[in-house]
Amino acid sequence: MTFDKNKVFTCVTGSTDLIGRKGWFADTLTHLAEEVSAQAPTELISFGAWDDFPFKGKRGLISAMFYPVPEQRYVPYTEKDIEKTGHTLIGRVLKTKDEEDPVFAQIM
Repeated sequence: MTFDKNKVFTCVTGSTDLIGRKGWFADTLTHLAEEVSAQAPTELISFGAWDDFPFKGKRGLISAMFYPVPEQRYVPYTEKDIEKTGHTLIGRVLKTKDEEDPVFAQIM
């Protein structure tokens, strides 16, 4: 997996919404990039926005930065599958021919 420094969370960009997600912990970008390539991810168990080291991992790790495992995002259908069901693919939304309410697919 390639490391993207734009997806790193700090005390400024982090939130309690991240609790429960798996990822890597470190105090510098260099060390975080090494962790991503060498270690298995660990679950985030708490976040304290006012702490110097706001992220706490399941193994007792505390750090200033958290890099979450990227979520898998895909459309689970091929174009032929969509045609067979009577749906039309409109951008990122599936819409049936006889309904006005769109049926949302997972975003690519």
